[in-house]
Amino acid sequence: MRWARYIAGVLALVLPACTCKPPINTVEIGFRVAGDTKSIDFGRVLENDKVTKSFTLTAETRAPVTVTMAVAKPFSVQETVDIEGGGQVEVPVTFTAGNGMASAEVVLQANGQELRVPVTGIGVRPPRCIPTAPCKVSTYSLEQDACIESSLADDSACEPTSVCLEQGRCRAGECLGVSRRCDDRDQCTNDACAMGLGCISTPRVCPAPANPCHVATCDPTDGCGETAAADLTPCGPVNCVTLSVCLSGDCKTLPTPDGVLCSPAVACLGEGQCLAQKCQRVDAGPWLPSWSAELVGTPLGEKPALLDSAQGLFFEVCDLPFDAGVTDAGLDDGGSGDSGVGSDAGVSDAGRAPRTHCALVSYTRTGFERFTAPFEDGAPRRLVHVSNAAVIMLADGGIEWRSPISGGVVSLLPTPIPVDSHRSIAALPDGTVVVAIPEDDGGSRLVAWSDAGVLELSQPGFSVKILAIDEANTLMGWDPVSGTLLLQADGGLVQLDGGARSLVTADSVTLAGLSQLLRPLSDGGVEVISIEWTSDAGQPLDLEERPVLLGYGAGVVFYRRCPEPMTSCLEADKPMYLRAFDAFTGAVLSERQMLPAGNATLEEAVLTGLISGGVATLVHGSLDDGGTQIAVVELLAPGQPEVLCRLGQPTVAIRGALFSGARLFVLDDRGPTGSVLQAYDLGALPLLGSGWARPDGVGGTRRAGQ
Repeated sequence: MRWARYIAGVLALVLPACTCKPPINTVEIGFRVAGDTKSIDFGRVLENDKVTKSFTLTAETRAPVTVTMAVAKPFSVQETVDIEGGGQVEVPVTFTAGNGMASAEVVLQANGQELRVPVTGIGVRPPRCIPTAPCKVSTYSLEQDACIESSLADDSACEPTSVCLEQGRCRAGECLGVSRRCDDRDQCTNDACAMGLGCISTPRVCPAPANPCHVATCDPTDGCGETAAADLTPCGPVNCVTLSVCLSGDCKTLPTPDGVLCSPAVACLGEGQCLAQKCQRVDAGPWLPSWSAELVGTPLGEKPALLDSAQGLFFEVCDLPFDAGVTDAGLDDGGSGDSGVGSDAGVSDAGRAPRTHCALVSYTRTGFERFTAPFEDGAPRRLVHVSNAAVIMLADGGIEWRSPISGGVVSLLPTPIPVDSHRSIAALPDGTVVVAIPEDDGGSRLVAWSDAGVLELSQPGFSVKILAIDEANTLMGWDPVSGTLLLQADGGLVQLDGGARSLVTADSVTLAGLSQLLRPLSDGGVEVISIEWTSDAGQPLDLEERPVLLGYGAGVVFYRRCPEPMTSCLEADKPMYLRAFDAFTGAVLSERQMLPAGNATLEEAVLTGLISGGVATLVHGSLDDGGTQIAVVELLAPGQPEVLCRLGQPTVAIRGALFSGARLFVLDDRGPTGSVLQAYDLGALPLLGSGWARPDGVGGTRRAGQ
């Protein structure tokens, strides 16, 4: 024990004075990342581009250090790096950009020591940059993150945007070219370049020769010329007495032989042929309908009862049987699904009247049923307007906008207007409906109803009762009491004398109240011409308000008067007359009796192109000595022979009729045998317009502009 204390004391005296060095093999060799580099961010780099950044490694001892390195893709780094003792080395790291965010760690190892350096980068896939013009180039800017457009160098080749230019060259960023040559080397064509089409050739129209018995010719090499017309080519007046025809290139006047055609086939009459120096019409036999369709139910007869659009014919029927349902399109387009017809039809719902089983019906112009769409409550409506966009009907609950495809309700405008005020409703071809709604103070509100909702058009105190829309879709409103006429084209009011409940407009001419013609002036004003309708004896004429035709420079009114002037007679003893007048001056063009006194009514009328003021009418009543109810079509033209065509079988009533295209369509009620819809071909009869005054259509017609 004493030896232990001795040795400890010796060591305590010796050790403080000892200077010791550790063995060389116990020294640790290390490295570090120089500076404050904690990570490397490459930022945004275009896809597939390579960007290199570096960091510095420093040896912490005087001995050399070998560092191994690794990193995951899309980054890359060399595998090893040697650092001299106490030295530094730059280590490059490369980022090969893809599409999107990328991150990894560079792993550094030496002698068991490990460091990690995070690296990040964003690969940016550039959008497709399309230049806006041929002489522009568009490239993506990474800094602005947008396509940047610049101009190509002048005189660079380019493709002009117009197919009518070629040999394009860039000038100040614009592609300029020369006109495309379109010569097909044919003297009988006119060659040109059309925008969007390129080179086109149209036949060349050579001038007509001065000699009426020569015709123009054209040779592809030599161009226009002329040659003798074919023998018997008309070259002057042709009638059933003499005819001027070409013979060997000269015009000769010869006696007209029998058999020469002198008039085309019209309605029930065949072609006219010359016979004994007179134009004789060939008897074409009974005028039979081109097609006839038996109807279910009874068509309603309130005018207008039959309307059309490009899609077909439209009318209303009632008294449908219990099993009458929706056919074809049905009520799937805006309909409520309650057809109002079925096993419970005729039973009163709570607070509702018994259903009368009425429906909207549509047929094609060739006689095929398109749909029968029963009304939801079964009650009758009133047909007001038809276009390709809408079928407008007036019901007790308001104005219905129905689909012309299915007949189903699309929209409803609840408004308290009288049942008979269909003339207070007008519609544009796009389906917009304009309504004059009566107010308690005697005035009215004018509103426009469309898919966009209801728009007020009038100011307080404004009043119109009857609406019209002309071919230019200009709205007009007429108050027969005050004589106020609204012209929406300029928003102005024209103060006229009050008159009948009639407003007709066509070809920029308007007839208001049956007594005042208005036509626009070149300075923007309106000329008003007052018309006094009197007989030759000076008696006022009792004009019919509804049948008024206007268009193509002429108008037609209908009236009744006693057979003898300056006498009085019963209404039943008054024949009906028509008077054609000049639509610009009011001057009388022609006048004639068209209906005898008695039980006969004018059902439909139309202007024709036979001659100014020519009219075709459909008349129904007791027109023969036997008292049988028949219907006839009468073609009337001043100075021309009358053409009378009798419709098929005797009829009880004409529920509706419409001259349209080259046909007359008739809803024929035959009493116990049912009702039919029939079509009669009018042949070469040129129709200029159809129907009554404008409340039932555009331009004096019942049909909307198609």
